[in-house]
Amino acid sequence: GGGSEEQQENAKRLAKLFEVQERMVGLTQPIVSLWRVFVREFAAKVNAGGDKNKVLVDRTVFLFNNCMVISEMALSPGGRHKYVARLALGTRTMLSLSEESARFTMYVDDVTWAFVFSSRNSLMEIHDQVDQCISNCRHHKSSLF
Repeated sequence: GGGSEEQQENAKRLAKLFEVQERMVGLTQPIVSLWRVFVREFAAKVNAGGDKNKVLVDRTVFLFNNCMVISEMALSPGGRHKYVARLALGTRTMLSLSEESARFTMYVDDVTWAFVFSSRNSLMEIHDQVDQCISNCRHHKSSLF
Protein backbone atom coordinates (compact mmCIF):
# COMPACT_ATOMS: atom_id res chain seq x y z
CA GLY A 1 0.00 0.00 0.00
CA GLY A 2 0.94 3.71 0.02
CA GLY A 3 1.71 3.60 3.72
CA SER A 4 5.36 4.54 3.33
CA GLU A 5 4.46 7.62 1.31
CA GLU A 6 2.09 8.69 4.05
CA GLN A 7 4.79 8.07 6.66
CA GLN A 8 7.20 10.22 4.65
CA GLU A 9 4.63 13.02 4.48
CA ASN A 10 4.10 12.75 8.22
CA ALA A 11 7.82 12.79 8.91
CA LYS A 12 8.21 15.88 6.71
CA ARG A 13 5.32 17.61 8.47
CA LEU A 14 6.76 16.91 11.93
CA ALA A 15 10.26 17.95 10.81
CA LYS A 16 8.86 21.31 9.71
CA LEU A 17 7.14 21.75 13.10
CA PHE A 18 10.40 20.94 14.90
CA GLU A 19 12.25 23.41 12.69
CA VAL A 20 9.81 26.21 13.55
CA GLN A 21 9.87 25.26 17.24
CA GLU A 22 13.70 25.42 17.23
CA ARG A 23 13.54 28.98 15.92
CA MET A 24 11.42 30.11 18.87
CA VAL A 25 12.55 31.32 22.28
CA GLY A 26 10.27 31.30 25.33
CA LEU A 27 7.48 29.02 24.11
CA THR A 28 5.01 28.17 26.84
CA GLN A 29 3.96 24.95 25.14
CA PRO A 30 5.42 22.96 22.26
CA ILE A 31 4.51 23.69 18.66
CA VAL A 32 5.10 20.09 17.65
CA SER A 33 1.82 18.23 17.97
CA LEU A 34 0.29 15.19 16.35
CA TRP A 35 -2.45 17.02 14.44
CA ARG A 36 -0.64 20.26 13.69
CA VAL A 37 0.35 21.30 10.20
CA PHE A 38 2.52 24.32 9.35
CA VAL A 39 0.75 26.50 6.78
CA ARG A 40 2.96 29.56 6.34
CA GLU A 41 5.04 32.27 7.93
CA PHE A 42 4.36 35.96 7.33
CA ALA A 43 5.23 39.42 8.59
CA ALA A 44 2.60 41.89 9.74
CA LYS A 45 2.16 44.78 12.09
CA VAL A 46 0.18 43.43 15.03
CA ASN A 47 -1.57 44.99 17.99
CA ALA A 48 -3.11 43.03 20.82
CA GLY A 49 -5.94 44.01 23.08
CA GLY A 50 -8.06 46.03 20.70
CA ASP A 51 -8.82 49.57 21.81
CA LYS A 52 -6.62 49.33 24.89
CA ASN A 53 -3.54 49.00 22.73
CA LYS A 54 -3.41 50.87 19.46
CA VAL A 55 0.33 50.39 19.06
CA LEU A 56 1.23 48.29 16.04
CA VAL A 57 4.46 46.32 16.26
CA ASP A 58 6.31 44.41 13.54
CA ARG A 59 5.81 40.72 14.20
CA THR A 60 6.57 37.41 12.57
CA VAL A 61 3.49 35.19 12.52
CA PHE A 62 3.51 31.42 12.07
CA LEU A 63 0.20 30.09 10.81
CA PHE A 64 -0.72 26.47 11.50
CA ASN A 65 -3.89 24.56 10.69
CA ASN A 66 -5.22 24.99 14.23
CA CYS A 67 -3.38 27.93 15.77
CA MET A 68 -1.33 31.01 15.09
CA VAL A 69 1.92 31.77 16.91
CA ILE A 70 2.96 35.42 17.11
CA SER A 71 6.59 36.25 17.76
CA GLU A 72 8.99 39.17 17.73
CA MET A 73 10.98 39.66 14.55
CA ALA A 74 14.35 37.89 14.60
CA LEU A 75 17.15 40.26 15.55
CA SER A 76 19.34 38.95 12.75
CA PRO A 77 18.56 37.03 9.54
CA GLY A 78 18.12 33.40 10.46
CA GLY A 79 18.04 34.37 14.12
CA ARG A 80 15.58 33.13 16.70
CA HIS A 81 12.15 34.61 17.39
CA LYS A 82 10.91 35.52 20.85
CA TYR A 83 7.47 34.07 21.52
CA VAL A 84 4.67 36.59 22.10
CA ALA A 85 1.35 34.72 21.96
CA ARG A 86 -0.48 31.71 20.65
CA LEU A 87 -4.00 32.11 19.27
CA ALA A 88 -6.23 29.10 18.88
CA LEU A 89 -8.18 28.93 15.65
CA GLY A 90 -11.61 27.42 15.96
CA THR A 91 -15.11 27.89 17.22
CA ARG A 92 -14.33 30.88 19.46
CA THR A 93 -12.34 32.71 16.78
CA MET A 94 -13.94 35.46 14.70
CA LEU A 95 -12.23 37.01 11.70
CA SER A 96 -13.11 40.28 10.03
CA LEU A 97 -11.51 41.88 6.98
CA SER A 98 -11.05 45.59 6.41
CA GLU A 99 -9.59 46.10 2.95
CA GLU A 100 -9.45 49.87 3.07
CA SER A 101 -7.16 49.83 6.09
CA ALA A 102 -5.21 46.80 4.78
CA ARG A 103 -5.93 44.74 7.87
CA PHE A 104 -7.86 41.85 9.23
CA THR A 105 -8.93 41.54 12.83
CA MET A 106 -9.19 38.37 14.88
CA TYR A 107 -11.28 38.11 18.02
CA VAL A 108 -9.99 35.30 20.19
CA ASP A 109 -11.40 34.78 23.68
CA ASP A 110 -12.52 38.43 23.94
CA VAL A 111 -9.17 39.83 22.89
CA THR A 112 -8.88 41.73 19.61
CA TRP A 113 -5.83 41.20 17.44
CA ALA A 114 -5.27 43.40 14.38
CA PHE A 115 -2.94 42.31 11.58
CA VAL A 116 -1.90 45.11 9.24
CA PHE A 117 -0.17 44.46 5.91
CA SER A 118 1.95 46.53 3.58
CA SER A 119 0.26 45.20 0.45
CA ARG A 120 -3.34 44.42 -0.36
CA ASN A 121 -2.28 41.24 -2.12
CA SER A 122 -0.67 39.68 0.91
CA LEU A 123 -3.58 40.88 3.05
CA MET A 124 -6.11 39.04 0.88
CA GLU A 125 -4.03 35.92 0.46
CA ILE A 126 -3.24 35.53 4.16
CA HIS A 127 -6.77 36.46 5.26
CA ASP A 128 -8.14 33.69 3.04
CA GLN A 129 -5.69 31.14 4.42
CA VAL A 130 -6.50 32.06 8.02
CA ASP A 131 -10.21 31.92 7.21
CA GLN A 132 -9.75 28.46 5.69
CA CYS A 133 -7.89 27.21 8.78
CA ILE A 134 -10.64 28.53 11.06
CA SER A 135 -13.42 26.89 9.11
CA ASN A 136 -11.50 23.60 8.89
CA CYS A 137 -11.06 23.66 12.68
CA ARG A 138 -14.78 24.19 13.16
CA HIS A 139 -15.49 21.07 11.14
CA HIS A 140 -12.90 18.86 12.79
CA LYS A 141 -12.80 20.15 16.31
CA SER A 142 -13.07 16.66 17.81
CA SER A 143 -10.03 15.29 15.98
CA LEU A 144 -7.83 18.36 16.21
CA PHE A 145 -7.51 18.94 19.93
